[in-house]
Amino acid sequence: GSENVYKRQVIAELMYQEAIRTGLNKKPHVKQSLRQLLGQQLLKENVVDPVLQRHISTDELHKYYDEHHELYARPKQIRLADIFIEVPVGSDASVRRERKQKADDILKTAQQKKYERFSFARLIKDNSNLHPNYRLGDTGFFDRSNQREKFDDALVEAGFALKKNGTIANQVVETEDGFHIIKLIGMRQGFSKDFESVIPEIEQRIRKEELTEKRTAYIASLRKSAVTIQKDVLAGALQILQEDRGEFRTDGGDAVKNVPALPSR
Repeated sequence: GSENVYKRQVIAELMYQEAIRTGLNKKPHVKQSLRQLLGQQLLKENVVDPVLQRHISTDELHKYYDEHHELYARPKQIRLADIFIEVPVGSDASVRRERKQKADDILKTAQQKKYERFSFARLIKDNSNLHPNYRLGDTGFFDRSNQREKFDDALVEAGFALKKNGTIANQVVETEDGFHIIKLIGMRQGFSKDFESVIPEIEQRIRKEELTEKRTAYIASLRKSAVTIQKDVLAGALQILQEDRGEFRTDGGDAVKNVPALPSR
């Protein structure tokens, strides 16, 4: 109860007085700890508390949800390893037939060696051309709807027909620019979170981002103030020195003679 609180306060005061009497407060490691504590408290009172205590309106929450919708909704995505056999633009039918045969042969080899570690990666290295829209042998993750500028429809549909990681498509995929031997190497299930269910998460994100922004701005303001204070201190010290040396006029005439210019910083 209140009596125990009083006893703790008395004990704390006795210990504080003893620490002062024995000079503990003057020891370097204690001074350093005090400096850190004061700095933390300064940030808490001027940055952390105002951000954590301010009310976040429903409109602000909705705005964040709408602007960061990819965090709360995503369609199913897949990632393919791809051996791409290019057919150059303008090639005649005989070139396409030759490239198709090459792709069929590579697919047969891939199927035969599908249980050998790194076999598909070696086939990519030895045979694949670089597709202009993604890096060699790796499509990265994509979904059905928003990657049409990068992936041919035939490649997309063939990829999504694969249901298990490690599966190699049993047919060569033909597109306008060539042929593809594909293997499913990654899958992300789609999800959708309604606004009400993610309000606490949005609040946390808003406050975290605001804390970072406000802390950076506050520290920048301290640095600016420190430079101004330093200039004022230097100017005051220089004036005192000049007065002590009799070089500072106080009779209304020109202010100084032989006075060095103040540093710009």
